[in-house]
Amino acid sequence: MKPIPTLLTVALLSASCGSNEAKLRSELESVDAELLHVSLAAEQHQAAMNEAEAGVYLGSFAAGYGATAGDINLAGEGIDTALQSTNRYETSSRSLEHLRQRQETLSRRRAEIVGQLR
Repeated sequence: MKPIPTLLTVALLSASCGSNEAKLRSELESVDAELLHVSLAAEQHQAAMNEAEAGVYLGSFAAGYGATAGDINLAGEGIDTALQSTNRYETSSRSLEHLRQRQETLSRRRAEIVGQLR
């Protein structure tokens, strides 16, 4: 009668391993999807930073030109543009840093899961 409990134990162990593997594969898919989402968001924030850099440059140029030409309105608009662009740059930079930290966390978890699946 020992073979039946042994077979039952083997069946339960293989069922639990299969269940765990399925959970790990599901989590891996979820992590991969989130990594893709984080990567796309990071690209958007990087593009916003590049656009903001151009805004700072153009705003500074307009402010300088307006000041030397005596056009106070142009100088004021240039200063406003440069300040707004600087704020957009800083906001995108902070968001990008948070996304990179999340990406590192997800990458570590992905490596753990892949290691467990091997």
